[in-house]
Order: sequence, then structure tokens, then C-alpha cells
Amino acid sequence: MVEEKKHGGWFLKTVIAVEFLIVAAMLFHFVVPARVEGSSMEPTLSSGRCLLATVGVPKHGDIILVEADGQVLVKRCIGVSGDSITYSDGSVLVNGEVVDEPYITDGVHDYADAWSGDVPEDAVFVMGDNRDNSLDSRILGCIDLDDVIGVVRIVLPEWVKF
Repeated sequence: MVEEKKHGGWFLKTVIAVEFLIVAAMLFHFVVPARVEGSSMEPTLSSGRCLLATVGVPKHGDIILVEADGQVLVKRCIGVSGDSITYSDGSVLVNGEVVDEPYITDGVHDYADAWSGDVPEDAVFVMGDNRDNSLDSRILGCIDLDDVIGVVRIVLPEWVKF
């Protein structure tokens, strides 16, 4: 009887350990840690803030991680496949409607030389919240969904660093 309990305890610990390893592997496969570099997402996110993103298809307004220009960029998704991007009086329009952007700083933003047009299939149009200091789709053009690393789900407290 005592031998049976020892065997049962060992088996249970092994099962729990294997389950833990499977969950950890899944998390590391689906959760992407990142750090904001630079001021392009201010005032929403300051340089050095740490984020956790997950694999997913971005929606309007999501903060996402993209691979562009040889680096990982943190940007906001403004347009998705099929959207028409234009500008008027310092505002961004998606499908003819002014985008409500309470997260950007006040002021007049110059979009004179910015990319505009229809977002292609399997692509997104992204911009930094700091419109006057951001490398984004206005310069780079639309970003292929294959270059979207993840959608930010958690902004970690400022004291968390990695």
C-alpha cells in the first residue's frame, strides 16, 4: 500500500511537470516580449516601456509590433485590408471618416508627403502616435500581415525592464 502512494505521487509530479513545460512552450511561442525604442509612440508609450504581444490579426486602433526597415517597430494600426487612407485638414480619414485619435498630441500634423491610397489585401497601414516623429506607413507604405509580429495585449509597469 505504501509503495502504491509513492508511485502515485511520482506519477502526479511528472504529469504536472510535463503540463507546465507544455504551457511554457506555448506561451513562449505565442507571447512576444518587446520594448519600445524611441519616441514614436509618445505620449501613449515612452521609450523603454516593456510590452507583451500575442500572435493575431490587428484591428483598427490596436498597438502592434511590425518588422519593417530591418527593425521591430511598435505602431498603431490605422487601416486594414480594403480601407482607403486619406488626409484632410491635419486629420487622418479611413474610408472617408475622420479617425477619432484621442491618443495623439494636439497640433497641426503635416501629411502633405504621406502615403495615401487603398490598403492592399493582407496588409495594414500603421502610424506612430507621435505623428511628427515616427517612421511608419506614411513613409514605408503598407505593412504585409506576414511582417506583423503580434498585437500588444499588455503594457507592463514602468519598473519592469527586459
